[in-house]
Amino acid sequence: MLKISTTEDDQSVRLQLEGALAGSWVKELELSWRTANAALHGRSLCVDLTGTTRVDMAGHYLLKLMHKEGAHFLASGAAMYAVISEITGLADQSTDAQGRAGLASRASRKSRIRSNRE
Repeated sequence: MLKISTTEDDQSVRLQLEGALAGSWVKELELSWRTANAALHGRSLCVDLTGTTRVDMAGHYLLKLMHKEGAHFLASGAAMYAVISEITGLADQSTDAQGRAGLASRASRKSRIRSNRE
């Protein structure tokens, strides 16, 4: 089972997933993603995977497609971080205010470190 919640603000649309991204639930996420993508109007799309328990091959493929189309991810736990790290090709990890692991490129991480020193 997979629960998909959508929240919006002025800067982003967030799809929050809870449960297993597997089987027929992959198609449900694709429909939610396509709907959210159509309503972005210049905002970013964030896929919150902190409540996701597992991802099957079809889910992996969809997340890869979403990333290719510009989606950003939040992940929690070593297994989910490994899945997202493989999809995005990024190995750096950052943490948001709720303690969830996000993914950042090396360049943006260096930029954050540099700005923190100034």
